[in-house]
Amino acid sequence: MVTQANYPKTEIEACLSVMVELMTLLGKICAKFSTIDSPGTVWAANFLEIDDEEEKERVKRDAFERVNAFLNELRIKPFKK
Repeated sequence: MVTQANYPKTEIEACLSVMVELMTLLGKICAKFSTIDSPGTVWAANFLEIDDEEEKERVKRDAFERVNAFLNELRIKPFKK
């Protein structure tokens, strides 16, 4: 059976450090996609170099919905300073 006692403290601390960093980064992504007009959704549409405004709005909504569905499943909350 694997228990915390089987691992050196430094390995546990390293894993916890990585997990905290990952949660922080995912929280920052969540903040960038918090609304349809947030920087993340705008970036996604601009990256695709879409000229048609209707298509650009569709891409922004799609990016917003997909990213939020993923992050909601992980129970990630927006990062706050």
